[in-house]
Amino acid sequence: RLARTAAMSSPPLLPAQRLDAAGRAHVDYRAVALLAAPLMANSAVQSVLNLTDTWFVGRLSTTATAAMSSIYWVILCAIILLGGVSMAVQS
Repeated sequence: RLARTAAMSSPPLLPAQRLDAAGRAHVDYRAVALLAAPLMANSAVQSVLNLTDTWFVGRLSTTATAAMSSIYWVILCAIILLGGVSMAVQS
């Protein structure tokens, strides 16, 4: 009984976690969806922009498309490395 009282008085571990009347933790999926929706929209817009860039470069020549795709991995590695460094510095 003491553990149940302690569980009911302690704050939830996750922002979307809610306690029901019995003190059991449940995930509020609406809160998760509201949090994830802008991130999903951002990813969708970024994909459309990348596709548009590739289409425009593809209209120039196949060599230009090959050049763009060959530098992609270098740019991706730089973004991942710098993103990791920035997260390490912030924490």
